[in-house]
Amino acid sequence: MCLSRYQEFYPDGTTEPGNIARLPNHGSFDRVKKLLDDTKGTVILGGDSDRETKYVAPTVVRNVGPDDSLMRE
Repeated sequence: MCLSRYQEFYPDGTTEPGNIARLPNHGSFDRVKKLLDDTKGTVILGGDSDRETKYVAPTVVRNVGPDDSLMRE
């Protein structure tokens, strides 16, 4: 169900400029990317990123515990 909703919202994907907002600066990108890199959960959708364009795809992570990097911030 998650994938079908994603495709409904973004039929052409999210990597093209204008499809979704980019992070405001490289520091913000690095912070979010580290949170995703350090998670002990399982990325079930998204997770793609590009530092040059400050892009992080909409991402769904499953099995995130209360002590996970994603929950600490």
